[in-house]
Amino acid sequence: MRVPYLTLVLAVTVLLSACASARDAQVQGAGGLALTGYDPVAYHDWGRPKLGDAQFSATIRAARYHFLSASNRSACLAEPERYLPALGGWCAWSLASDNLVTPDPTSFLIVDGRLLLFSTGIDGTTRRRWQAGDSALLLRRATAAWNARQQQRNKPAP
Repeated sequence: MRVPYLTLVLAVTVLLSACASARDAQVQGAGGLALTGYDPVAYHDWGRPKLGDAQFSATIRAARYHFLSASNRSACLAEPERYLPALGGWCAWSLASDNLVTPDPTSFLIVDGRLLLFSTGIDGTTRRRWQAGDSALLLRRATAAWNARQQQRNKPAP
């Protein structure tokens, strides 16, 4: 009888650990390299993604970012809300439908100073769908979905 009890305790421990990890992983790339190494400042300053350098890196909100230079890293550390991807770095189109989909960091838009990322698929980029639709409505939906996920994340674990 002792073995099944220990197995049950181990299984519950693993399950609770997995739930805690999922709850803590708020931003796309959390625990790893965000934007697959692209510099978040470059989207704003250069108008396009540019790969950063590991020697100029920083961990912000549990995700590691690479930057083109020490000055880009300093700028992002000083104003993360300005430079980091909006909506936790998830695909904006998918989040508007309340789904988390990993984006393609080369498919993006800057909207009202916010970096929005989009996924690509067999039928092309979701950025095209976003631009063809009511982008203001889509942004409100995506933001609401992200805020709801953040509120859920911030609730104490049972």
